[in-house]
Amino acid sequence: MSGQPIGIDLPRLERYLGAELGLRGRPGVTRFTAGHSNPTYLLDYPDRQVVLRSQPAGPLLPRAHAVDREYAIQRSLEGSGLPVPRMLALCTDTGITGGIFYLMEYVPGRVLNDPWLPEADPEERTPIWFALADTLAALHAVEPDVAVFGGEQGRAGYLERQTARWTKNYRAADVEPSAAMDEVAQWLAAQRVPEPVHRISHGDFRLGNTVYAPDRPRVRAILDWELATTGDPCADLAYSCLPWYFSRASGRGFAEVDRAAESLPEMRQYVDRYVEAGGAADVERLGLFVVLSMFRTAAILAGIRRRALDGNASNEHAVEAGERYRSVAELARRIVEEM
Repeated sequence: MSGQPIGIDLPRLERYLGAELGLRGRPGVTRFTAGHSNPTYLLDYPDRQVVLRSQPAGPLLPRAHAVDREYAIQRSLEGSGLPVPRMLALCTDTGITGGIFYLMEYVPGRVLNDPWLPEADPEERTPIWFALADTLAALHAVEPDVAVFGGEQGRAGYLERQTARWTKNYRAADVEPSAAMDEVAQWLAAQRVPEPVHRISHGDFRLGNTVYAPDRPRVRAILDWELATTGDPCADLAYSCLPWYFSRASGRGFAEVDRAAESLPEMRQYVDRYVEAGGAADVERLGLFVVLSMFRTAAILAGIRRRALDGNASNEHAVEAGERYRSVAELARRIVEEM
């Protein structure tokens, strides 16, 4: 975390927190450095910690950074049995942080950003991954709230919608062209699959978007609901499998690691655990949705690169991260060729 509350009007924030939550005095403000989309801060009071998650300042891509929707989705999941932080308030005054923002309770614990789990004891690594599979299966068992998900609930053509959306976002980023992105977009647009029973799709379900208990392999909170929708549950499962395809050097995987020696599960073991826990995804579609997940990842990275080029990135490593969209697209194209 970093101690730089860039762009926050602290006196106005102090007044808002006092009026909305009854908090007095100026909090310590620490920025969470993980993540590249919506800047997120820990507000530290002597007897309470609150998390603030805001839109970034500056121009925004269409449908991106809808933190008000993120807030509503998490509110709808309260009482569902899923580990979701308690929502506290939504603020539409863009003069405090440069965008609208929401407040939620801070959930203490471990955020395990590196899928290799170097900070975990070896005997805990497979249980940590299995706990993630169990949590995803539990998410896919929850009935979506029609009032929150609205017109997306029950709509046909999930694969087509996702392909069109991320192709549009990639084009809108207007970064250096990638032949691999164009080819993968065309391939995905040509695919047709039977429409599944729609479930909640988190959209960014991975280790780094969960909080684990400090002393055991148990998920205490699922974070970052920005991309949540309803659709094919295989999309979440495939996305959570990307560490088995990405390299250690990328910081997002362990494709070349001797997993048995490092006490890490194989992807098949992880997928089997999800199925055993009652997961709703059709695992026969996994390869197709791995390609979709990589395409979407590359489109998001292209958007990060655009924000970095425009000077309004929310992370100091945005330039480096954004440049990876082409290598991720190349990997997706290789998988298509193998399929």
